[in-house]
Amino acid sequence: MKNWAAFLFILLNFSYVFTQEANPWKGYYSYNAVKDLQLVENKIVIAADNAYFLSNLDTNQSEKKSTIEGLSGDPITQIHYSPTYNKTIVGHSNGLVIIVNETDGSMFYLKGIEDKPNILTSKKRINHFEEYKGKVYISTGYGITVLDMNNSQFGDTFFIGTGGSEQEIISTTIVNDTIYAIVKSNGLYAAKLSNPFLIDFNQWKIIQPGSWFNLKPTKTKKILVSETGAIHELKEDNSISYITSVLQNPKDINYNEDKLIITSSNYVDIFDENGTSIKQLIWGDQFKSFFTSSSFRNNKIYTGTESNGLYSIDLNTPQLITNLTPSCPEKNRFFRIKAVNDVLWVVFGGYSKQYNPYQYCCGGPSRSGISIYSNEKWTNLDYKDLLEARALSSIAFNPKNKNEVFIGSFFSGLLKLDNFIATNLYNKENSPLKDELIPNVVLLNTPNFDSNGDLWMTSSRAENALFSLDKNNKWKSYSIKDISVKPKEDNFSSMKIDKNGTKWLGTLQTGVIGFNEKLNKNIVINHIKGKGSLPDSDVRSLALDNNNQLWIGTFNGLRYLPNVNSFLTDTTLDTKQIILLEDGTAQELFYQSNILDIEVDGANNKWVSVEESGVFLISPDGQQTKLHFTKENSPLPSNIVDDIEIDQTTGKVYFATNNGTVSYQSLATAGTKDYSNTYIYPNPYRPEHKGMVKITGLKDKSNVKITDIEGNLVFESISQGGTIEWDTLSFAKTKVSSGVYVVLVSDEEGEDTVVKKLLIIR
Repeated sequence: MKNWAAFLFILLNFSYVFTQEANPWKGYYSYNAVKDLQLVENKIVIAADNAYFLSNLDTNQSEKKSTIEGLSGDPITQIHYSPTYNKTIVGHSNGLVIIVNETDGSMFYLKGIEDKPNILTSKKRINHFEEYKGKVYISTGYGITVLDMNNSQFGDTFFIGTGGSEQEIISTTIVNDTIYAIVKSNGLYAAKLSNPFLIDFNQWKIIQPGSWFNLKPTKTKKILVSETGAIHELKEDNSISYITSVLQNPKDINYNEDKLIITSSNYVDIFDENGTSIKQLIWGDQFKSFFTSSSFRNNKIYTGTESNGLYSIDLNTPQLITNLTPSCPEKNRFFRIKAVNDVLWVVFGGYSKQYNPYQYCCGGPSRSGISIYSNEKWTNLDYKDLLEARALSSIAFNPKNKNEVFIGSFFSGLLKLDNFIATNLYNKENSPLKDELIPNVVLLNTPNFDSNGDLWMTSSRAENALFSLDKNNKWKSYSIKDISVKPKEDNFSSMKIDKNGTKWLGTLQTGVIGFNEKLNKNIVINHIKGKGSLPDSDVRSLALDNNNQLWIGTFNGLRYLPNVNSFLTDTTLDTKQIILLEDGTAQELFYQSNILDIEVDGANNKWVSVEESGVFLISPDGQQTKLHFTKENSPLPSNIVDDIEIDQTTGKVYFATNNGTVSYQSLATAGTKDYSNTYIYPNPYRPEHKGMVKITGLKDKSNVKITDIEGNLVFESISQGGTIEWDTLSFAKTKVSSGVYVVLVSDEEGEDTVVKKLLIIR
């Protein structure tokens, strides 16, 4: 601040940035794989892989629930909405039951089934919910457990097998005072609900042997459906009468508005009370995915699919099909992600740990597309619109042309997109790319641009494994025949290009290859002492930090190369381990851990993904663990984080796990070039705010001073990256008073400055 005139000008021209303190976590779940649905009155609840949404069909309003709101992230197997209590019950494959209060969003975890001793985890799977008079009867792989909705507590468990043994219960149905239970491959059992001794297996009687799927009461009948799709009426004397059959094994049965709806993979059949067919939906191009479950309301069919979400079909105009799925990515499991300027690109991969695209999923190299998240909405590019490139596994943005994106296909080659349109697929027909072992296959990975705008990439299992493509579409290839241990068996996990133009390649068998074509030089960093000292030559991730250090994540631990410039002068390179002192004992950081990914944020901190242990945020030198996110203490849906991506402009950190993707809004953004976009939030800082004041849009190592109206200094700090926080405490660690505060910012040299204002209201 130069003088009081300038200071008064600032105060007179005060303007506020109104923001709300928000949850730093955000979810990016897919709702396309419908596991279960239930339609009650005007509401439909849809369970996906490990999240769900509840929609009001009259208002078309939907509310999504995921780990961000408190779900566990575990695979969902069944869901039930209770209009009486306005609660949703979520059942999981591991036996966990979560009760969600839809009124206030609170969640109650019930782990009694999950924690049952002496029962295999596979038998704890939740198969079905049946609500009756304030109780929910839960069908599992071992028997029936009763849940009291009034106190959210488990009650009795019924083991109804011979001698009280475990039996898998497919579903239960209650009609009047009788509870029916379908025992897998054994038959239909029944007992009186008023019987106080239902825990005694002798009270349960088999009334129809055989392999049954479901019993569904209608207004006039009890409909019993077999596993093969034969439809019967269960008479009062417990005899059965055949009605008709569906063409495939049923996957779901519902009864709404006097209609019986039976869903199989290829068909949705609607029958009236007498078993007369009313309508049949047939899987085809209109639906693009097999059916999973269906229901009926107001002459509309609502049907869930395996991979394309929820549809509604009006029987008056059946040619009009509406997809009701919330905007979401194509699939729940992301393989690789890339983010810039708050836009996220996703590919779904992939390849196995041994770099085999046939073993990743789907019985072969995947045919998934690309998903792009921008302005709170998803755009999904279909596989067929991407020149049918398979196993899309890596992403590179062209820094000199924001419309160009290159995608590495670990089967088909290099895919080029221009303004979201696939324009070229480079393979052995139109480029030097090839797999020397399998014809017509190109295992392309790690595309990365250098400072000249040339695109570099690797092709696995080939002697000529390193390639460059310049802006004039001129290709060059480089041999690793004399570098790699076994070039025709080696694979590449990562590529980083330093400021000297040296390419650092992470490999499966060779360790790290440092390569500089201009110097005609290469150095291998491997497990041999003095030649790398890596804990393992299987390198899974690489990261270049802001101090020219190369961080190396291997299958068996972490190392770092102190300075990549040493490549220019030395003939061998050796890495260092990070040693911590804990209680006087030396410990190696991430000793013998599989390091899945390493990323560096704007403050030079390292985000490290460790298999089965979640994500660590460590200090620039690795000596301090600042954060440790796991499935147990955060919205991470899994402790296996396959990929980390940092949007350096926003500070948002994305975590792609095997069970879905979430992001965390971190403080460490990249430093800016000037102060033209410096701002403060929340501003004003009101009494309801409990968090920090953030000052962002800073140059790295900016000096930030905050004074009160009289010029008294209350806070001072140096930014690490582009953002800094203030807890609104003075140097005396007391809350500052209400009033206007002046934020003075200058760069490291003191040549560039900016002054902002902050209003605090206590």
